[in-house]
Amino acid sequence: MKDRRERTGNETDKTIIEERPATEEDHAKTLSQKLRIPFLDLSNYIVDPAVVGILNEDVARRLLVLPLYIIKDTLTIAMADPMDIYALDAVRAISKFKSIQVMAATKSAIVKCIEQNYISGKSLEDII
Repeated sequence: MKDRRERTGNETDKTIIEERPATEEDHAKTLSQKLRIPFLDLSNYIVDPAVVGILNEDVARRLLVLPLYIIKDTLTIAMADPMDIYALDAVRAISKFKSIQVMAATKSAIVKCIEQNYISGKSLEDII
């Protein structure tokens, strides 16, 4: 530690923080900052069944995408990989929305939301 502190000029507590392994959330937040898009913590997010039904479960799982809400003619989605142009184009084609707003989220949070909001291949809207 002392050698590193002398080389870098960092205090010990800063060095320890810098050497902490990055979490999935850290990676997603960093990516969202680089891409200048919002990061969304899905842990307390309540998904609108009418909106989640825009994509079926298989598509949502395969693309790691979660439809969140619609404002005017824009569909907002959470993506594990916001740079996945293929997934974005697929969502645009399936949903018929020309305008799509992307938010970053962790893969594990998206998978958990998919598991909670789709039941055996159907959206909650289909069941209700």
